[in-house]
Amino acid sequence: MTLDRFDSLCAAWGSDLDRWPAAERDAAVNLIAASAEARALQERAAALDDLLDEYTIAPADQVLVQRVLSMASAPGTPPTGARPFRHLAGRLAWWWSMVAGAGIAGVAVGSLAVTVAAGSALPLPAGGPLGSAWPATAFSGPLSDEGIDE
Repeated sequence: MTLDRFDSLCAAWGSDLDRWPAAERDAAVNLIAASAEARALQERAAALDDLLDEYTIAPADQVLVQRVLSMASAPGTPPTGARPFRHLAGRLAWWWSMVAGAGIAGVAVGSLAVTVAAGSALPLPAGGPLGSAWPATAFSGPLSDEGIDE
């Protein structure tokens, strides 16, 4: 085992060799016995372990705990808290899409009605389009300007 590998393992697993992977322990014991630098690295890791062991987390404030618990909901119930109407968002989106669809359909029907009305109000050219017997429509081609006041 190299000193770099030993240092990496001390940083990852700490100074207690019992926490290290079993495959690395024997080589680490041999390196500690043979190297003063390895012993110094293990002592540095032990000092860090002691600092970490002394660290304590302050208990949560009871007001905060009660606030979090009051905002939690049982499975299957609508969410509560900051956004109580979130469960309605999907329904509203569906409703608005139906309104938009009806509006688009209304525009299409209205356009068709105007086209048919405009086509029947225009004078028909004689003989229809291309001189055939078919009646002319609003889309049949150029119309004369007869009867249009300027």
